[in-house]
Amino acid sequence: MSTHTTSTKKLFFFGMILFISILGGLSFWILSGQSFTGKVITLSPKESVDPIRIGAMLALSGDAAAWGTASQHAIDLSVNEINKNGGINGRQIQVIYEDTQGDPAIAVSAYHKLTSIDNVVAIIGPNSQTEASVIAPLAAQDKVPVITAAYAPLRDRPNPKNPFFVWVDPSIEAKAMADYVFAQGVSRVAVIGTLDSWEKQVSTAFAEEFTARGGTITYTDFVTADATDVKTPVTKLVATHPQAVFIGTYYQFVAVTKTLHEQQFNGKEYSLEIDEYLAGETKTYVPELLFASPESYTPSFIADYTAAYDTAPSLPAGQMYDATRILTTMLRNSTDRQSIITQLEELHTFEGASGTLSVTAQNQTVLPLALYLLHNGTITRVQGLTPVTH
Repeated sequence: MSTHTTSTKKLFFFGMILFISILGGLSFWILSGQSFTGKVITLSPKESVDPIRIGAMLALSGDAAAWGTASQHAIDLSVNEINKNGGINGRQIQVIYEDTQGDPAIAVSAYHKLTSIDNVVAIIGPNSQTEASVIAPLAAQDKVPVITAAYAPLRDRPNPKNPFFVWVDPSIEAKAMADYVFAQGVSRVAVIGTLDSWEKQVSTAFAEEFTARGGTITYTDFVTADATDVKTPVTKLVATHPQAVFIGTYYQFVAVTKTLHEQQFNGKEYSLEIDEYLAGETKTYVPELLFASPESYTPSFIADYTAAYDTAPSLPAGQMYDATRILTTMLRNSTDRQSIITQLEELHTFEGASGTLSVTAQNQTVLPLALYLLHNGTITRVQGLTPVTH
């Protein structure tokens, strides 16, 4: 073997060692999070791939399933729009759904699963006031951001902005309805609601505002939300000869209106937040009823929702869509729970599918309201209503 050949082999050998050493060093440099400019890369490869998990606790079965289904459709619509456009900072959104059946106890179990087992960043939902009232203290205690198209009284909210409510304060809505009824020259009204938290609040707020305006409440009754017979309270109500009845209940709306029809009550009927389900269930015995509800959704949201699900959006689809948009906007800034809560605490207005949302200094959520006519199963918008915030 010649000296030249031996030297060449040695040079090649040492050259390969040098190349491997340099390559290894570069690999370590990159994987350790350093860039060529010396800056630290804050987003790890694993973080950039893993989805952002959010929870959704909705009444997907039970008496309020229509609201839960509309909510799920709205959430999916918003999330799909974001994921199709690259997600949030390169990460897709994954929604983990839990069915609460509208039951506060099940809602608590769903909350613990989502926060402790699924380790979601935030939660959308639940649907009802009774559920929201038991979730609010947990969310404040655990510092888990919750945003929903529901409501809970301030007394049940240690942090008035978490949960963040994308739903009009029910007292504001009920008072607006009372002012309208009194302005129509109606002076004597009977009120019937249930012991459900939301329904008792709206019935009480209506009665108090109507009385403050100078009207007379001839009769008030609160039945249980699951009552099987409302004939007795309706009979007593009719016996007071009111000009009108305010029906402050979703759960017993069908039973009350049917019983009023059977007793041939010919006065006026008023209510709040009637959806397509209740309209269909009562079309044979509610010839005409006026009710207050959040204003109609924006045309673009209605078009997108209808195209996706082949049906027009019903309550509370627009508000849940907005809740999802608010959350995903904040996730673009940070996926840290406390950071999201801080952003919720600083949020005072939002323009969305349900109109302009605002939060008063007393932490009441205000949304545009409208008056609707229910006529033989068909709902038609009549006019706008002015929210009453006093």
